[in-house]
Amino acid sequence: MTPDKAPATGVNEDPVELGPDFPQSPVEDQDTQDGVRVAEAVTASWSKKSLIIAYASMWMLYFVNGLNSSLTSNLGAYITSDFSSRSLLTVITVVTSVMGAACLMPIAKVLNLWDRTLGICIMAFYTVDFTGVIFCVDMMTSDTSTLRNRGMAYGFTSTPYIITAFSGSPLSNQFHETNWRWAYGTICIILPIVALPLIITWELAKRKADKEGRLQYKPRSSRTWWQSFVFYFIEFDVIGICLMIGGVILFLTSFNIAGNTQGEWKSPKIIAMIVVGFVVLVALIIYERHGAPKPFIPYHLVTDRTAGYISAIFDLMDPVWLLGCGYLIRVTGRFKWLLLCAVPLYLLASGLMIYFRQLGHSIGYMCMCQIFLAVGGGTLILIEQVSVLPASRHEDYAAMLVLLSTFGNLGSAVGSSVSGAIWTNTLPQKLREYLPAETQGQWEEIYESLETQLSYSVGSATRIAIQDAYAFSQRNMMIAGTAIMGLAVVWVVMMRDIRVSDRNVKGVLF
Repeated sequence: MTPDKAPATGVNEDPVELGPDFPQSPVEDQDTQDGVRVAEAVTASWSKKSLIIAYASMWMLYFVNGLNSSLTSNLGAYITSDFSSRSLLTVITVVTSVMGAACLMPIAKVLNLWDRTLGICIMAFYTVDFTGVIFCVDMMTSDTSTLRNRGMAYGFTSTPYIITAFSGSPLSNQFHETNWRWAYGTICIILPIVALPLIITWELAKRKADKEGRLQYKPRSSRTWWQSFVFYFIEFDVIGICLMIGGVILFLTSFNIAGNTQGEWKSPKIIAMIVVGFVVLVALIIYERHGAPKPFIPYHLVTDRTAGYISAIFDLMDPVWLLGCGYLIRVTGRFKWLLLCAVPLYLLASGLMIYFRQLGHSIGYMCMCQIFLAVGGGTLILIEQVSVLPASRHEDYAAMLVLLSTFGNLGSAVGSSVSGAIWTNTLPQKLREYLPAETQGQWEEIYESLETQLSYSVGSATRIAIQDAYAFSQRNMMIAGTAIMGLAVVWVVMMRDIRVSDRNVKGVLF
């Protein structure tokens, strides 16, 4: 097929012969999956206007995600309190983080095997899953940006959080006073509407690429339905995903619920969850390394010392600093030096928070710590995304971003599990110790209900006792987080300092 022929109506069985105006695909790209082929054809054929529309739509998707996150963080405590289960808030976080990590693997396969927009359609129009939607957006951002500008591209798509940081709280208050369920109902209505322009723009660009002869799919498979079932069962690594979900949830949730279980750590149920969860996780590692016919994340990517160590850094984002950080990467072509500055700054802020979190300190010190955390944390999250891609081929982008997101979600689950264990094992004890005699008998109700806690007037003996109990528990959480974050210094030092450049750039990109 040449560019002046009629557009293809199905899968091309024969290799495409492109004219002199179009770049020839190298031999090693013949096994490139259709999703990658489509992305490269789209960016080679679409216009600057299409690029702007796509990024505006991705910006809106990030805005809706930020709004959803803000609503959840503000309403979560009230929602669990409505069910008298305030102490189980961290359990919900663990489960959602693990399920989020698990869903990314099949979604990434969809993006690579078929098309980027198919993943967004599944997430936005069917499951309303923000973890998958944002993963699809990040994948399309990497498809449509150069290495030097990728930090700025990620920074731009993350700027909606500047708005949601201020708008989320009053909106949450409005939904709390009326009906918190409508907060999520509203998001479900808005999300598909916002996703539609991106899908339409991408599909139109895909048709244009097909007409120009730039788009060549792999030959159609002749498998039977049973062969297809077996093929996709292996391709999507169903056994590995099930082992990961079961093992991580069993192991981590045991730490969250132990404090509320009769017998606590001596309970047979808790012991069984820890042992079985650990055994399943060991089985997962063995299966993925030696038994999985098609592990989604290739072993050579896991052992890459850039991808492996940077993925272990906790996922923290701040949109204010992201554009500036992206610009510095563009100017210098390097990113490791920024990490070497960001990690100590973040550790300093975390350490100061341990001290200033106690009652009696000015709120100004807390604001100072938050600024330090914003700069350090924003640098970390941006460079996590930027650094894993130069070390891989376009074909492996999805796998690298899944590796990053999976570690981020599992890290979040571990963090929630540790904080939940500290919370459930210290807060009830401190409430019983600090509460005045007239409310000591109500400690359990106070512990489980945020509404009950807020019902006591500011400055009263009970309110001060609650604040002291919170301060003690949160101080221990900050100590644990700061100690773990100290390991990031070692990981950053061991990273390779890859230079990002725009060599061999093709198409209309950010």
